[in-house]
Amino acid sequence: SLFPLKALHAIGNMAFALKEHCDGRFALQFSAMKQLFPSVCALLGDKDEKVVANAIRSISHIAYFVYHPEYLSEIEDKSSATLDVYRSLLSDLSAKIKFALEDAAGEIPMGLTWKQRNGAKKHAWGSCTTLGKLLSFSNILPYIDITLTESSLSSLFRCIQLSNIINEKIVAAAIKALVNLPITMWHHLSCNCDSVGRGLATCFDFLYEKKTTASNHDDVESLAHLLLIS
Repeated sequence: SLFPLKALHAIGNMAFALKEHCDGRFALQFSAMKQLFPSVCALLGDKDEKVVANAIRSISHIAYFVYHPEYLSEIEDKSSATLDVYRSLLSDLSAKIKFALEDAAGEIPMGLTWKQRNGAKKHAWGSCTTLGKLLSFSNILPYIDITLTESSLSSLFRCIQLSNIINEKIVAAAIKALVNLPITMWHHLSCNCDSVGRGLATCFDFLYEKKTTASNHDDVESLAHLLLIS
């Protein structure tokens, strides 16, 4: 898996750099990123945990060239391949977060080896960040089943709920992902489901249990404020 690992790292770095220079000079590269996207997404199921970790990271950067309104042509119907990939990503990334949380909470019958557990933590950490990037494309959300969006957010909220027992990097990544979501997304959800209410309950529980000096306290306060005005 050495080739895909090195290639993925290079692709992720290129996508990150291109986002900083979004102008007509790089139109060919933007198109290449879009064409590579399905192949990169397919590597989420690779057996090599390092390949999976790099795929998660690369997706967070390449997704900009696939789902941002500037690059996504008008969506004609809910069955488009582009949306199918988006739905699969929400599901797959949420599952990676859930797996690490269930392991930390002792909910997995068979214990993991140290290497498996370490890989699961890295995947969950990266998945929180990438899930946040995907959910930030509020132009896509009206075409996605609300229950799938709810499930994705629930996996991020649960990271906050289990902050006492899971890796601090996962907690921080989940909170950052939620804080950076656009207000338009929360408005959309407040009209269609109770994710905003559940998010507020999660924030208030965290703020009640933790001292004001606790790590992430300010970010959770910011998230609670964002949810209150949604």
